[in-house]
Amino acid sequence: MGVCTMNKRFGMREQYFVAILLGLVVTAVYLRAVTNGFTNYDDDKYVLENVTIHAGPTLKGIIWAFTAFYQSNWHPLTWISHMFDCWLYGPKPAGHHFTNLVLHVAAMLMLYAVFVRMTGSPWKSGFVAGLFGLHPLHVESAAWVAERKDVLSAFFWMLTMWVYAWYAELKSAGSRLSNGVYALVIAIFALGLMAKPMLVTLPFVLLLLDYWPLGRLKTLRGEQIHSLIVEKIPLFVLTFASCVVTYHAQHREGAVRTLEQFPLGVRAANALVAYVVYIRKMFWPVDLAALYPHPGSHLPVWTVFVSSLVIVVLTGAALVLARRHRYVAVGWLWYLGTLVPVIGLVQVGEQALADRYTYVTLIGLFIIFAWGVPELLRSGKSLSNQNAGFRCSPVITTSGFLSLMVLAGLTYVQIGYWKDSETLFRHTLAYTRGNEIAHNNYGIALAALGRTTEAMAHFRRAIELSPQYPDPHGNLGNIYDSMGRLDDAIKEYEAVLKLNPGDARAYYNLGNVLAKKGKAKEAMEQYDKSLEKSRNNAGAHINRGKMFAAQGKIEQAIREYQAAIKANPLIAEAHYNLGLAYKRQNRLDEALKEYHEAIRLEPKWPAPHNNLANVLLLQKKYDEAISEYKEAIRLNPAHAEAHNNLAAAYMYVGRYADAWKEIRLARKYGFNPSPLLIEQLSKKMPEPK
Repeated sequence: MGVCTMNKRFGMREQYFVAILLGLVVTAVYLRAVTNGFTNYDDDKYVLENVTIHAGPTLKGIIWAFTAFYQSNWHPLTWISHMFDCWLYGPKPAGHHFTNLVLHVAAMLMLYAVFVRMTGSPWKSGFVAGLFGLHPLHVESAAWVAERKDVLSAFFWMLTMWVYAWYAELKSAGSRLSNGVYALVIAIFALGLMAKPMLVTLPFVLLLLDYWPLGRLKTLRGEQIHSLIVEKIPLFVLTFASCVVTYHAQHREGAVRTLEQFPLGVRAANALVAYVVYIRKMFWPVDLAALYPHPGSHLPVWTVFVSSLVIVVLTGAALVLARRHRYVAVGWLWYLGTLVPVIGLVQVGEQALADRYTYVTLIGLFIIFAWGVPELLRSGKSLSNQNAGFRCSPVITTSGFLSLMVLAGLTYVQIGYWKDSETLFRHTLAYTRGNEIAHNNYGIALAALGRTTEAMAHFRRAIELSPQYPDPHGNLGNIYDSMGRLDDAIKEYEAVLKLNPGDARAYYNLGNVLAKKGKAKEAMEQYDKSLEKSRNNAGAHINRGKMFAAQGKIEQAIREYQAAIKANPLIAEAHYNLGLAYKRQNRLDEALKEYHEAIRLEPKWPAPHNNLANVLLLQKKYDEAISEYKEAIRLNPAHAEAHNNLAAAYMYVGRYADAWKEIRLARKYGFNPSPLLIEQLSKKMPEPK
């Protein structure tokens, strides 16, 4: 008796059972990600600091998504998905992680549906989908908010394959509907490219699927291959367009590394090693990290040679086996081909490889295991041409289930490493060496926790590892600034600008330090330079506005605050300062509007409540003013000015005893009430002894 036997009777029941089981298990494992926070590894740039994303799915935001090359990428659907998350969940990370979870599970179930449809084998298809859903290498794609593009594009990848399989069935049957369904294939493929350009290899994957399991390519005769290639010309056109746009986006933003930085030989050597490292990590996924530094020219020759030999041998074996076991060639070529865009021949960033690059690519190897292991273990007649309707023996079923459960446990642990920035980069540093980016990001996380001494050590280590890396200088400068070591901070910011003269934030930070040293003119010059590099630097506009206000140039201050709000309408300080400026011009209604907006953005900030009450007091809205003063005091019981102002409000409504009580509190907290207020209040009621 063979390892797998026919079982048509329970086919549909098995399909639903496997799908439900997969969905429940993967959801249970990834629910841990919903409790994770954001990290300082691009989550800030993609969500937390992105004003356009925070505004939700507005028309302006959608236009931006389709026209911007922010973060060296063009993926409008990904941006729009983040907009909807901010609209639904706000800045809380749980909702953003939940969306990633839903998309990851949806992509897995779609993958299962694709292979069930194409092969008719629910158990083998389920194993492929289970490996996809539960492998620890895929945690980076699914548990990292900034990698939304992976899970979203993967869903469109799987959906494209499913509709393509439907098209192939209709085409084979000569149905008139086939052309319409193929148009749907093109449309979904285009959507996938707008989520992430990783789909550029999908047309080639569809050719592989034509060979197996769809069986549209019975032989390798030229006319058959030609017709299938011609059929996919619209997809290749979209692929070419996506490649052009992506390269332009990455090159324009400086993400593409030059041949001087990474010579072609270095890139090729790293690519060969990476192919083998990914396979090793697939079998032994216990040393995973958020970032693997590029070794440059330091790869041992023997490592490159062995990796090359492994690839040649495995490729040769796959081609030899292809005559009887087509899935082997398809799976191996899927793996080799889908990695090409991210294997490093066009080097983007500083990484040698990345777990996220395996998200779709490992499906090829999963196919080989799912179909190959039963054939290796069975005795007797070959099953190479029997792809559908088999029930695997208890031994294989149990082994497959246990392997998935082991992976589930490892994945659960791996998700925990993405809990927060401190955990993530502490783990990354434990498994990598010479990782200046990890040291820098770990330092940022430590500084946020108040562990400044440790943070400074990691920033200095990052500088030692890469003297040309500007970021740790800036972060070290921020710590010096917070410690009052202004001269040291200036040195660090100047070091940043020497390495990267286009860094708008460094000019801004340098301006802030110079302002603290009383060098207003020099500070203004730095703010001007910051705005030359980035007109959207709201902080520079705010600080320029403060300087103009201090000089009595209120109109110029107002223009700066308005520019800050245009750049980032979510900064409460800009609205608050604009309110102060309007009040100085006696534009009270406009001042009220800005104070209210500042309170909406930062309801726990007492200053806007106090100044809102001041305007209400001028408008003789005494009860409303008293309410706002009380709120300011509730938020900060030692707010001496609010106590003084509340005393004035109480005097106006005849609550003289309460007014004297607030006067005493104002004095207690270091505020000297005006003699005029004391005189007026004393006339109404002598100060109690």
